[in-house]
Amino acid sequence: MSDFDKDFPGEVSAELDRRATFVETKSIEWNYDKYCWVNMKATGNSTTVFCSTEGNQVGDPGIRSGHLDLYDSEGGVRKFKPQLKSVKITNQGAQDYADSFIYEVEASFTLYTLAQLEEFDASYFRVGAEVEFNFGWEGYTDTTNRGTVTANVYNFGFTLADDGSFDCNIKCMSAAGLWSSDDMGGITKDKEGDEDSEEDPYADFIKELQKGFRRAFGLEDDEGPDSIDDLGNNKLRYAFKTGLDYGTGVFFAGEIVTAPGWINDDETYVGYTNIDTLIRYLNYKAKGTDSIYTYEVGTGDIGTFPKISAIGCADPRKFIIPGAQGSYGDTNDDSFGDGDYALNFSKWGNQLEAASNAGVATSDIGKIAVSIQYLNSVYKDLSSKAGFKNGVKLNPKVTEFVKAVFGELESLTGGLISLNLIPLDSSGEVLTPNQTISTGDPIKLVLGNKKMISNATKAKVPTPYEFDVLGKRSITRGVSLDSDFDTDLMIAATPQNVKKGTSNMGPLASGDGPYKICNPVPKDEQGVDEGSKPPTLKEIEDTRLQYGNGGFDDAKVQSYAELCRNYILRESRTDSKLKAGRYGEIQFVLNLSVTIDGVWGIPYLAPIIIDRLPSNYKQNCIFSIIGVEHTFDGQGDWETNINTVMRMV
Repeated sequence: MSDFDKDFPGEVSAELDRRATFVETKSIEWNYDKYCWVNMKATGNSTTVFCSTEGNQVGDPGIRSGHLDLYDSEGGVRKFKPQLKSVKITNQGAQDYADSFIYEVEASFTLYTLAQLEEFDASYFRVGAEVEFNFGWEGYTDTTNRGTVTANVYNFGFTLADDGSFDCNIKCMSAAGLWSSDDMGGITKDKEGDEDSEEDPYADFIKELQKGFRRAFGLEDDEGPDSIDDLGNNKLRYAFKTGLDYGTGVFFAGEIVTAPGWINDDETYVGYTNIDTLIRYLNYKAKGTDSIYTYEVGTGDIGTFPKISAIGCADPRKFIIPGAQGSYGDTNDDSFGDGDYALNFSKWGNQLEAASNAGVATSDIGKIAVSIQYLNSVYKDLSSKAGFKNGVKLNPKVTEFVKAVFGELESLTGGLISLNLIPLDSSGEVLTPNQTISTGDPIKLVLGNKKMISNATKAKVPTPYEFDVLGKRSITRGVSLDSDFDTDLMIAATPQNVKKGTSNMGPLASGDGPYKICNPVPKDEQGVDEGSKPPTLKEIEDTRLQYGNGGFDDAKVQSYAELCRNYILRESRTDSKLKAGRYGEIQFVLNLSVTIDGVWGIPYLAPIIIDRLPSNYKQNCIFSIIGVEHTFDGQGDWETNINTVMRMV
């Protein structure tokens, strides 16, 4: 898979240099002969059940042999042919890798007769209608000077002008982006029609997964993990079930002692699956035969996480990490009573890994166990917040579900595991906003740890393209730099908080960033508050191992998660395992924007710089592209606006 530390692409650099040379030499070429054509046409394809008619191209170049070909007739009156007024293509990946491939297209055009409106209505005014946009500089045929984008209509409309013409607009989204609106379905009702019966409180979307769990452990339809024989205090059991519609299901059951008692313990019973099974289940439930996406678990770099035994998941009622990071008890504790609980608890991570290996989990993150009850609670919470539209109850979306579930995993591991769906094309390469995606070319939405996108061997400071903003070679139309600070960042940058180590502002506060620091905080003082040293890895791990002694509660969960988070914030630039990923990277809130003549092929996260910029903004910093906007005025102009964010590297 391509990494995300991209150099500015050579072919685009060469084209921009060529333009700069033409400007410098005052050549007729480019300075006076550039004219951009743009057109759109309906392909006849649709991502919805609403049919769309192919054709009805509008824009330039048109096909005509004489001046009368410019007109239609309505009631004996000569009227213009349809005219494309403007097109805007916008990609705003912001700082989220997963959104970098989603782009929107807005087009405005004028129709002059009712017959034209009838034809265009059938082609363009259909939700899901696929529209192809073509554009380029006349006379230039290379890929940087022309392009094609295919997107699907999601909104449309028109206003009637005084002369009877129709000013129309359509809003489209790349087909790749439509997965984010995929519906997960509703809540299952019991025989009496009530929701969430005690016998089967699982939502439609989760019900089949829970049935797989029950079948794997040989349970009746109304039984849960508390009915499994010989589960025992702080024990974990696993079982497989083959022949399910989503393949082999890997399941676990745990009994967790939350408060030991002299006679009876307070216990909670949890049923789990692993992420590998969950993603295959999502893929099975969410996709159709005409799907434009497929879910997968990431392998290689993005399918792993740093093996720091002290840092695991703070709440085993929701997630369990494989290996030593999933141990919640002390194998050396042979004390009476609670010691037995700790010994049982200490085996969880290794049991999880062994079971997942036997179940052919694809990667480290695929082995992570997730509570089925927790998945169900997330779904129900999202369902209660979904609201109504046009009198119809809305259901949660797959994207909302994935972000909610794995956002909690990130919080409970202190940021160690930050899972996102990363878009790859059919060849396994990361999608860019410039790629044309159709329903016949499924996108792979690969669940991966975005903090591991760069590993130690691949991480690099990419080479930026430098724009001259003044002088003979300047090709910029406009340049601006804006900050996006807030009070949270100001508080994080105070000496007190830098010393506490509660933010990742340490590298800036020690003078490694773009600013001169007054009274810099030395690195050996960062994370030290009033003489108290931050907890060591052993102290962090001991906190988790104590879960097996005396039970655990929400206060322990919160405390342990905070310890993990603080360690990662403090040590992300020194711990060799954390340095293998992006844990120490700071995305600074300075945004550089450059506007130039239209050019195609600039990828997400490619770096740029300008010559007229204070030198401190060039030290250990790069400006990475997070958004590209192309605007066509329909009169021969094409403008590209590049938005960036500063990154500390």
